[in-house]
Amino acid sequence: MSKKGSLVIISGFSGAGKGTVVKELMKNYECYALSISATTRNPRPGEENGREYFFKTKEEFEELIRQDALYEYAQYVDNYYGTPKAYVEEQLAAGKDVILDKNGFILVQNAESRTFDSSKDYLFPLPLREVSLNPNLKQNPNW
Repeated sequence: MSKKGSLVIISGFSGAGKGTVVKELMKNYECYALSISATTRNPRPGEENGREYFFKTKEEFEELIRQDALYEYAQYVDNYYGTPKAYVEEQLAAGKDVILDKNGFILVQNAESRTFDSSKDYLFPLPLREVSLNPNLKQNPNW
């Protein structure tokens, strides 16, 4: 029997380096899977359903909410965004460590309030500007 994967939540504001960290993890380790969010926004040119997002109608998304089929969700600029439980649980059951890439800390707080049937790890990359301005971080011998 294979080991169930872990949930890895990476969060930070724009420019913090989330995308760089995720790209390197995905490139260098086969044990990771990137969570794919659901959204009600229209696909942009070149985007495919199930690759960048699971594209849903507003009615379909609201049904996912009613069925408690999302770990977390938010509404932003008249569109819903959320993390479908089924996809994440499928990846975890396959032994993958699933990365939830979240912009800002509010969605992580929403995710923390939900029950995950897996262990959780959190990564909060800091922009270089923050590191250079914080004397405590500069004095850390691990840097």
